[in-house]
Amino acid sequence: MSITRPCMRIVLSGTPGTGKTTIAKEICEVFSFRHINCSEYITANKLYSSIDEAYSTHVFDEDVFVESLKKEIENKSENIVFDFHSCDLLSEFEVDLVVVLRCDTDELYDRLETRGYSKEKIMENVSAEITGVCAEEAEESFQSETVFEFPNNTEEERQACVDFIRSKVECFL
Repeated sequence: MSITRPCMRIVLSGTPGTGKTTIAKEICEVFSFRHINCSEYITANKLYSSIDEAYSTHVFDEDVFVESLKKEIENKSENIVFDFHSCDLLSEFEVDLVVVLRCDTDELYDRLETRGYSKEKIMENVSAEITGVCAEEAEESFQSETVFEFPNNTEEERQACVDFIRSKVECFL
C-alpha cells in the first residue's frame, strides 16, 4: 500500500522567453500554490560560483542547487509550481505534471530582444528551441505520461495551456 503525497508538484519548463513565469504566476494565483522560480532561487540563495559575463548568467553547482531545494521543501505539504529551463535537475522530486512551453523562433527572438539579451544569448536560446533541448530533457527525466508540450506564441495558446493545467490541478485536488 502506498501513501499518497497530499500536495501537487508541477514543473513548467521551456527555453527562456517561452512564458514559464507568466503561466506559473497565473496558476499560483488561482490555486494559491507556491511559485519557485529556480533561476531566482539560485540568485537569492547565492548558489552560484561565478557569473558568465558573455551570457549574463550565473554559473552554479547543480548538486548544491538540488540539495538546497530539497531542504527548502522537505517535510512541507505545499503545492508548488517549479519554473525552470533545466527541468532535468528537478527529476529527483516527486512531480505530477511537467509542461514544456514551446515558441516559434521569430517570436522567441523578439521576446528575448525586448528583455535586452545579447545577440549571442538570443542565438543560443533560439538554437536550444530549434533543437528542442528542454522538451528532450523533460522526456528523458520524467515519466512520459506526466510530460506535455504546448506552444505559447499567442494569447489563445497561452490560455489553452493554462486551461489544461487548471484541469489537471482540479482533478488532483
